[in-house]
Amino acid sequence: MNSILENTLEKISKQIESIEDSWYINRGGCCYFAYLIARQLTKRNIPYLLVIEDPWESTRALNNKASKILKRRGSGCKHVVLKIGSKLYDSDGLKHEDKDNAYEFFMWAPKNIRNYYKNNRWNDSFENVSDYSLRKIKGIINNEFKRYDKVEESRY
Repeated sequence: MNSILENTLEKISKQIESIEDSWYINRGGCCYFAYLIARQLTKRNIPYLLVIEDPWESTRALNNKASKILKRRGSGCKHVVLKIGSKLYDSDGLKHEDKDNAYEFFMWAPKNIRNYYKNNRWNDSFENVSDYSLRKIKGIINNEFKRYDKVEESRY
């Protein structure tokens, strides 16, 4: 991952911290956040993997569970993040893999991530995030990726 993208992702995380009810994003909205970021990465042909984290499941069980969930309603998982380059990313920022957790990596398009989000039950805490805050988060993501594009264009 290049430093421009890394800075963009960290700026998004820092700005989201300032939103009053943002604490709930990674408590039920992690998959939705991953979808919003994946859309932006896909537009720019930046590779990523969807990472489903669940310390209570084996990777084999996670793989079976995720493929079934794409087709029907399920119970979700512990956490969803994106793997971009060698780092994991969620609304809290970039981090390295936690070796104690079981991970399964998927090459899913944004629409599949959105479907996974819609077809699962997630932590009820995410319902505490207001529509206003969600629009604000989408705006932050869109604006930071527009800035990313300008910086990338100026490099050439």
